[in-house]
Parts: sequence; structure tokens; C-alpha cells
Amino acid sequence: MSHCRTLLREADYDRFGSLSFLTADAADAAAALFALDVEISRIPFLVSEPAPGEIRLQWWREVIGGARESGGNPVAEALLRAISAHHWPLPTFDRYFDARVADLYHDPFPDRLSFEGHAGDTASALLRLVAMASRAQPGTALDDACGHSGIGFTVARCLQALVRDRQRQRVMIPSDILAATGLDAATFTAGAPDKRHTAAIEAFAAFGMDHFAKARDAARNIEPAGRLALVSVAPSVRLVEKAMRNPQTALSGKLHQSPLASFWRMWRASRSKRSI
Repeated sequence: MSHCRTLLREADYDRFGSLSFLTADAADAAAALFALDVEISRIPFLVSEPAPGEIRLQWWREVIGGARESGGNPVAEALLRAISAHHWPLPTFDRYFDARVADLYHDPFPDRLSFEGHAGDTASALLRLVAMASRAQPGTALDDACGHSGIGFTVARCLQALVRDRQRQRVMIPSDILAATGLDAATFTAGAPDKRHTAAIEAFAAFGMDHFAKARDAARNIEPAGRLALVSVAPSVRLVEKAMRNPQTALSGKLHQSPLASFWRMWRASRSKRSI
């Protein structure tokens, strides 16, 4: 098993499982891409202040841009092969790293639009690259499906990380959602959760489900290769649904599902025109 697949199996089992539904070359490319995301997503939790994190991100940016050697880094080398094989556009990675720099500063998103922009440059962008590797027919429907799927996926990941983020005084729920429930970033992370926190999580999850609904509508109009590129998102739909019905699962750090349940949802999605 490649280093990238091993990393995913240990750190992101949903994405690891999704590789089973792709062609061999697309799966190799997706493994490299998702492994990059695992490595980059860890950086804010490995550094005590933004500057060292920015240095790490700059290293990745320079390696991918060809300004620096990979130094034998297995994820970087696999990613460079995928970029060359599938002609992935380098500006996509520039925007990805710009978004990840912002993660280092823990600044709250002022509104849903800014959250959507961040998710679009990260999770949605990766889905579009997987679709390219899968040789999916480009078009508005595919672009919309990737865009909305990535936003919903990001909502799910934020809900799963809610306890950890609150402990670090990090708030991923957009400020306009918090304000509508009588909270702001400071009060969201202070003290014991109350009914305002519950309302904020319900609203945030509903925001994610709205994007999943739009993704499903768009996915009906794309070919099978494009739909298979999205199956990694399928388990996230169930998580967001669960948080919307019972916000306490997110507040208590119990928002998860078994690997078997996740894989079953991806298998079911792979056989459906809704894709997720």
C-alpha cells in the first residue's frame, strides 16, 4: 500500500474508502490529493503561532510550483506525479494554500458567504481535481455539484471538530449564524453550552444540508465518472443530518459513524444518480 493510502487509512477513513470507487489512476491521484489535505489540515494544531505554520505552507507551495525540491517527501512526490499526469491547474493550489494560511489565524468567518468561499477553495477544489482525474465531462452541473458538496463536507468536518475547536477558542460557525442565536465568537467558546449553542448548531447544520440538497440536484445531471468523484462526501450527509436533529452529538464530541456505515453510504451513493 502506498504511503498516501496508509496515511488516509489512519487519518481519514472516509476518503480512504472512497478510493475503491475510482479507476486505478484516479484513485492514485485522489490518494495523493487527500493525503496532502491531511498533512495541511494538521498544521494549525502542530504550531503554537502562525509564523511557523506559514513557513510549512510556503514549503508545500514552492514544491508544487516547482521552485523547490520535494526532498523525498512521499506525499509531495505522489502529488507532483498526479499534477503532471492529470494537468491539474497550479492556481487551484495557490488558492488552496491561501485559504489554509487563513486557518492559522483562527479568525471567525464573518458570514456564510466567506465560509462558502473558504470551503470552495479547499474541499470543493479538491473534488473538482478528483473529477478531472476521473476524466469527468466538465460543465456547470459538475462544477455546482463539487462546489456544494465541498461546502457540505466542510460543515460536517467542522461539526465533528466542534469540541476540540471550542477548547482552542476556534470558531468555525459563521458569525451571522451565531448572531442570529444571540452569540458571538467569544460567547460561543466561553462556559458551558446552552440553548443558544444548540440553536447555532442546528442552523449551521441546516446550512450544510441546504448545500447537500443543491449538490444532489446538480449531480443528477452529470455522468457516472463525475458522480463517483463525489462519493467521499456521502458519509458526511448522515453526520450533518444527525447534528441537525440532535446538536448535542456535536457538542459532546460524539458525532461519528462506524467505518462500515460510512463505506455502505459510499457504496449506495455510487449506485445512485444523486451521488451523495
